[in-house]
Amino acid sequence: MSGSVTRLRVDDEAFLVASLIERCPRVMMLRELVQNAIEAAALAPPGERCVEILPVDEAGVRKLAIRNAGPGMGAEDLFRMGNLAASIGKAKGLDANFGMGAKVASLTSNRLGLCYRSCRSGRVHEMILGERGGVYGRVRRTDPLVARPAEVLDVTGAAVTRGAPLDRDWTEVVLLGNRAAQDTVADPFDGDPMPGADWIATGLYHRFLRLPAGVRILLHRGTHRLEGPREFRPLGARLGDFARCEAVALPDGVTIHYLYDSPDPARAGRNATEADALQDADSLAAVAYRGELYDVRQGWMWSQAGPRFGLSFGARHISVLVELPDAHAVLPDGYRQFLRYQHGAQEQVEVTDFAAVVAAHRPAWLLDLLRALGPDPDVARSIGDELQALLHGLKVRPARRGAVQPVLPYVVAAGAIAVPASPDPSVPEAAQSTEQEYETAPAIVMLRDERHVHDRLLDGRAAGYDLASHELFVNMRYPAIAAMADALAKEALAKEAPAGEAGDHADPDVVARAARDASEQVTIRRIGRALVHGLAKRDAAGGWNRWQLEAAVSPEALTLAADDYVWSLPEARTAFARNLERSL
Repeated sequence: MSGSVTRLRVDDEAFLVASLIERCPRVMMLRELVQNAIEAAALAPPGERCVEILPVDEAGVRKLAIRNAGPGMGAEDLFRMGNLAASIGKAKGLDANFGMGAKVASLTSNRLGLCYRSCRSGRVHEMILGERGGVYGRVRRTDPLVARPAEVLDVTGAAVTRGAPLDRDWTEVVLLGNRAAQDTVADPFDGDPMPGADWIATGLYHRFLRLPAGVRILLHRGTHRLEGPREFRPLGARLGDFARCEAVALPDGVTIHYLYDSPDPARAGRNATEADALQDADSLAAVAYRGELYDVRQGWMWSQAGPRFGLSFGARHISVLVELPDAHAVLPDGYRQFLRYQHGAQEQVEVTDFAAVVAAHRPAWLLDLLRALGPDPDVARSIGDELQALLHGLKVRPARRGAVQPVLPYVVAAGAIAVPASPDPSVPEAAQSTEQEYETAPAIVMLRDERHVHDRLLDGRAAGYDLASHELFVNMRYPAIAAMADALAKEALAKEAPAGEAGDHADPDVVARAARDASEQVTIRRIGRALVHGLAKRDAAGGWNRWQLEAAVSPEALTLAADDYVWSLPEARTAFARNLERSL
């Protein structure tokens, strides 16, 4: 049965407008302004679909402008566009245009004003949206043509003086900032926050995967660190520049892009064009939806998450994009900063939600590459067997992990679908079983490269355990290892034959290698046993809480186990003697 409804109205309109604006993340400003410009430019004739990002002079101060070659607006349309939830020529909807994004995202950083200028049929009109006395709205100014206050002015004459063309339509937004003296090209947020020198190129690269057909974005001199104007090339247009690239299509329409950017200098030189230098070309992981990127993980955040995707190494050179089909059951949130699932609790979509399926579908070339990138294929099998026996002896139950095991289900908003599993030589056979009585020994990964140590956040730490991938990363550059090896070598070299007697003296280099091998072996064993005892507390009757359990297997706890190496010297001497005997 249907009935009439009295429409809800806004009781305090000024408060609602201010709350919508002031709660919006400032970092969304660039996306919203550029997206509006892209949509407008896409309506221009072929060959003219251009968005320009450039510095302009406003009363002797540099201000950032975003200009598009799309259809212009007359005075009436420009006035109406200044309202919230208003857009010109675009349909509104939760999965389409909100009609307020650019204004809401920009006004807190441009209280002095967002200056809109638009040319239509040879006439240029101007409107400023700003904040005065705590109220957001159109700024009223005296119109010299009619000598009275107005919100939209005809500024055709001034536009001609500035050299603006009148023979074609265009629209331009100038960021006036919060202060007249504020340089909004270098300091768009009035110091809070202060972005990097390439914030525009980086922001575009981390947001736009593809552009509409024929649309170009030009960054003029002064908006980036290179000389002259440069064209922005989104990641989707640069896939052919990577050393390896493969797209894997899944049954539900999701596509996983695996990208490898070779660290080889010759290869890097071929790719490092000036246009590419505009982009923040570091590797990343992200979710892609309708041509835009969400939940971008980069740098240490991506390196730390890498093992969950089956990328224990190489995250600094490997990118992963999980591209969702347009019909996927997700929606951008109100400020378009995040994606959310449409169903259930409408949780935020994160790229780590897809870690298991990414790991399960790694191409053969990528698996080969990971083996080559690994700093040390020898994961101390004998120590692993010892740890396995200890885990069984302590009856440590397996943990629930959203890890790289390829038999895990691939969870999507509409439910779960099974992922075809294939044996993965990089994952121990026991770890690929979902039916196991006791925990399997963690894979022991020895980090010898300083970059790998840094990627795992193990600078100044001996080891770190990754629960998701069930891997124990050991920092082989940790000082305690060298200290133990030095003590062993000095003891051996001090035992020389008596003066005047012939004797077989071991080569110092051979002694040093044997001592180093013994020190590494004993240190890994000591760290591994400390980890196992920490894992055993999961099932302990003492009632350790989550934070205490995390502390028990933390890098700090494992480091303390390595530091106390003096107590391991007797064991190390035995291993050293055995190593030295084999070397002589």
